Amino acid sequence: MSELNDMQNDLKVWDLPTRVFHWSLVFLIGLCWYTFKIGGVAKLVGKLGYSGFITDMDIHFWAGYGVIILVGFRLMYGLIGSTTARFTHFIKSPLATFNYLKSLFKRDTKPHAGHNPVGGLSVLALLGLSGAVGVLGLYSNDDILNDGPLLHQVGKEASDHLTYLHGYWFNILLAIVVLHVCAIFFYRFYKRDNLIKPMITGARPWPDDLETPALKFQNPLMAILVLGISAALFNYVVF
Repeated sequence: MSELNDMQNDLKVWDLPTRVFHWSLVFLIGLCWYTFKIGGVAKLVGKLGYSGFITDMDIHFWAGYGVIILVGFRLMYGLIGSTTARFTHFIKSPLATFNYLKSLFKRDTKPHAGHNPVGGLSVLALLGLSGAVGVLGLYSNDDILNDGPLLHQVGKEASDHLTYLHGYWFNILLAIVVLHVCAIFFYRFYKRDNLIKPMITGARPWPDDLETPALKFQNPLMAILVLGISAALFNYVVF
């Protein structure tokens, strides 16, 4: 199919909260990597007018806190959010996932209103790894100035081990992110299915000869409430 079909209309598949979550997580994970591997963000913040003392590791920790809050939000929103954001919508049985994999290299396949079965597994992997790496960071230290806010609960020796795991699993997370990006390019150029544009605009092309799925979308105020709950829980548990 050429861009799925010659006769098609746009179908809304992603609500605004899901899209904001997605790109916010991308930004914060990238910021975590950049502040640890390259640095220079603190100097940029200083040039923008911030008068207090701040280091790249400070920003690294804050970005990590943001990741945990976002993951908490997504886990809750996956239960009560819009149709395509719900885990019950895109987590399929092993048989359904296997059947989808058998048609993976076929170009003439039906589009999905949301994540396909393999994409659903990718979402679970990214959420699980992001959350795990973030939580490990709460117990970590850099042997210089910066300690995670929960280091006192485990002690320095245990913290050193958890710091190692934090870095190790972050590398695994980056590998999954790279695989995720490769899959996006595979769908775009081999299957001619643009997955990036719908995550920006919220809509994707939908062939006229396919039944339009019944999708329900939550009021964005619900997402704001869920995000607030996630942030409040994080603050209560950690600080």
